[in-house]
Amino acid sequence: MIQALFLNTKLTVLAAEETSDSGNSGYKFLPGKRSRYDQIGSLPKFKGVVPQQNGHWGAQIYANHQRIWLGTFKSENEAAMAYDSAAVKLRSGDSHRNFPWTEQNIQESDFQSLYSTEDVLNMIRDGSYQAKFEDFVKIYQKEMGN
Repeated sequence: MIQALFLNTKLTVLAAEETSDSGNSGYKFLPGKRSRYDQIGSLPKFKGVVPQQNGHWGAQIYANHQRIWLGTFKSENEAAMAYDSAAVKLRSGDSHRNFPWTEQNIQESDFQSLYSTEDVLNMIRDGSYQAKFEDFVKIYQKEMGN
């Protein structure tokens, strides 16, 4: 069997000797890159979420061509929620979200408008964001009479 590997291309081409006249070209096209998550076992199902070797989940978002690390979370859902909260501040309201808009999280942009981008990112990183946002929602609902 003859093998030719072309490392500078996106596909690896394996040439096999023909053993029949079936008209088969004898070439198999395989992805040139291994999956990034082969060692960990499962692909994340949320945007901006990456598995950690310790079983936790990392959250990151890209803004202005730079990766912004949001932190490590115990669950995949927590990491996805962190991504969503950062996306509200860093991107327009119609950007991709991992979870749909609800009556509660639709108020996130009002909450975040009280803080700088750096403050919001720091709250996400230190774990205080969710509690502060929930307090904001309670006060807002009380003022609205709900």
